Amino acid sequence: MKTYESNGWFKMVEKEEYEYGCTGTAQGFAGNERFSSDTLEGLIDKINAFVGNDDHQNILLDSGGEIGRVDIQVRETDDGYPAGKQDFTAWRAGEQELWLACYTFHCEKVERKEATGLSRLKIGQAAH
Repeated sequence: MKTYESNGWFKMVEKEEYEYGCTGTAQGFAGNERFSSDTLEGLIDKINAFVGNDDHQNILLDSGGEIGRVDIQVRETDDGYPAGKQDFTAWRAGEQELWLACYTFHCEKVERKEATGLSRLKIGQAAH
């Protein structure tokens, strides 16, 4: 059985001002959510939905030259949720802060096979 999987993620966020861009106030976070799919495209879709990204142009595949690395950039509110239209309007007016978040995932192709040779094991006996 073959699946495509990503185990865990890392997120770097930087405060972004509308007129000046990222201001250097950065923080990092990590999570242990696991994602899997029968197809690589399906895996990317699940990751993208988790991040809350609605623009596929914000997805970088094999990012930084690393095979299997996926970076997705989104703007988030102070609470870590994807920014909506009202958030962008308030941000442009200087009434709200937004953070540029870059989520990093590592994707792998996993092929599982049944374990063979179990009948030869001697459980509970010291190996010689």
